[in-house]
Amino acid sequence: MRGFELVVDADLTLVLAEARFAERLAALSRANREHLTRFDPWAVELADVPAARAALESGMGRFTAGAGVPVLAVTGGGVAGSFGLRIDGGARAGSVGYWLGAAYTGRGIATRAVRALARYAFEELGLVRVEARLEVSNAASRAVVERVGFRREGVLRCAAVAHGVVVGDLELWSLLPGDLPPAAAG
Repeated sequence: MRGFELVVDADLTLVLAEARFAERLAALSRANREHLTRFDPWAVELADVPAARAALESGMGRFTAGAGVPVLAVTGGGVAGSFGLRIDGGARAGSVGYWLGAAYTGRGIATRAVRALARYAFEELGLVRVEARLEVSNAASRAVVERVGFRREGVLRCAAVAHGVVVGDLELWSLLPGDLPPAAAG
């Protein structure tokens, strides 16, 4: 199912996270093992090609079923990171998640990508709410959602789980269509 992409701007495109990207995703995960371990330990599991392929195929299954939009951020010809929008069609809501390779942080990529996914969720999918759940100590992700316009709703205690073990609390943030600045102001 090639062809889906969101052109964010001249430097950033979100492309459908298909199995053909397994080698590039695994390489990005391997190169960023230390960077990813703290907040995205599951992303480290993508370090080998079969695991990356399985994760990408699972995401494509959600996409085909209308339950998700898995994308990779591509900039300068390279895969910068993974972004996803999980969809609860009955609630007309979504949840956004993302990670970037260390070399791509601090360049506004996450902010622009999350904003584009949220805009897509509202304008193309008709969702009425997009959430983000962040580990309470993840200042970089908090800055991303704040710049996009999300509002903090509270803390979900003992909600961060990695490999079956509770590792901390999560902050719950939400974005409604009216919270998102117009595209021209974006």
